[in-house]
Amino acid sequence: MATDQLGAFWRQYRHRQSGTGAGGVVYAIYVTTLAVLIYGGPAVRRLGGALHSPDVVTSLVAPGTATALGAALGSALVAAFVVGTTRGPAVMRPFVVHALVTSDIPRRRIFRGPMLRSTLALVGLSVAVSAVLLIPLADAKAMTWGALGVGLAASALYGVLLAGAWLAGQAATGAVVWAVPTVLVALIGLGAAVPTVGDAMPWSWAAATWPDGSGAVPVVPLVGLGVLAVVVAAAVPLLLGTLAGPALVEQARRWEGATVAATTGDLATAMGSFRAAPTLGRRWRLVRGASFTVAVVRADLAATLRMPLRALVAALALGGGGWLLASAPDAPGLLHWALAIAASLLVFVGLGPLSDGLRHAVLAVTTPRLFGMSDDALVLSRTWAPFLGGTVVAGGAAAVSALTRGDAWWPAVALTVVLVGVLTVVRLDGAAKGFPPLWLTAPVVTPMGDLSVVGTVLWQVDAVIVSAIVGAAMLALWTGSSVGTVLLVAVVGFSLIQWRARLRKL
Repeated sequence: MATDQLGAFWRQYRHRQSGTGAGGVVYAIYVTTLAVLIYGGPAVRRLGGALHSPDVVTSLVAPGTATALGAALGSALVAAFVVGTTRGPAVMRPFVVHALVTSDIPRRRIFRGPMLRSTLALVGLSVAVSAVLLIPLADAKAMTWGALGVGLAASALYGVLLAGAWLAGQAATGAVVWAVPTVLVALIGLGAAVPTVGDAMPWSWAAATWPDGSGAVPVVPLVGLGVLAVVVAAAVPLLLGTLAGPALVEQARRWEGATVAATTGDLATAMGSFRAAPTLGRRWRLVRGASFTVAVVRADLAATLRMPLRALVAALALGGGGWLLASAPDAPGLLHWALAIAASLLVFVGLGPLSDGLRHAVLAVTTPRLFGMSDDALVLSRTWAPFLGGTVVAGGAAAVSALTRGDAWWPAVALTVVLVGVLTVVRLDGAAKGFPPLWLTAPVVTPMGDLSVVGTVLWQVDAVIVSAIVGAAMLALWTGSSVGTVLLVAVVGFSLIQWRARLRKL
């Protein structure tokens, strides 16, 4: 009976006049395919050529690579759970969700289709990424084609685990929302410190299928992943049945609002719509018996801790960024540039939760003065929290990374402190950015169509582009190139000048 009711609902819903219909879906697939072929093809060929380099192949099959890969895969599992708490795989349009969850149709039937599509998307993405990395290694004789098949199968099975963690995050409530990611992060750290414990973790099973230069075909980890994937698949109907109706409607509304904001080019609003409300520390006494600067730093750090998931994400991003930055100089060829840029982007993301005070201070500038200090001093006082927090976490990870490889720890820490300082200035500039100017939205007519959207997108992601440039400049600075110093000085100087100009316009 439930199947008949659900089928009748979808038949009626597809006849609505406001949807895109099958034609819109086909057109979206057509545009996506063209974009992948035109832009993705050359990038994949370039990456494949870089991976064929003997130095890069030797580095990729080194014993430490599998360990780092295991930590990355474990972090991906944490990220999947965290994302599920704000936008899970079982999400449809708000009207559809409300109409179906208030009926007597079991939710495991309602959301089976979206869950299956999300799982297939994750599995496809996981296999695609693995194929891009592993096929050049197999072609370079760094692994057998049988081992390649095992690696691709392991990536597909791990995609199923990621989908299960994504759904588990959506079904989580109460303290489970932050307790599970915290436990996972602790297990990742424990596994990195104690290899015997790390070998028992699922992410280590997937990492064990990475080539190590021996030519062996690791079948046992694949079997373990297969058994765990079957368990996760069996648990999916149970998790779908526990999804709460109000939470599903809220996620659907939040996702629809974020989609509309992103479509109009307002990425800041789209990202802000997923920001969770504080859940801890409502009775903490923070502002007492201290100078204004100390009170501000204490309040900003406590505000981050009041949202455990955001604090956890910030710690993971900052720690990963510091680790990669310390590892980048020793990587060969194109890899050291990729690691440096990835490190800078991770640190930039990690500074986001610590920079909420910056955005609050910018809003305070637009109101009557309450704190007895200039606007510049008020905003600048909020830069201490991201700088200090980022320095401690990212610097600590960089020191551990350097010591693990037998290098001196202080150059890596010094480089990380410089990176955190520069990216804090970038965050300072971005906090006062405001809305894009009207001239940026003017039509730009070309034979290829209206390109005005390009300017809007660049306006929204300019800080990300600058962060990538900063990462490359940090690596150049490490190697003693004067170009790195010039780029860093230019970024800091331009960001500060632009920040003051933007602040005056508020």
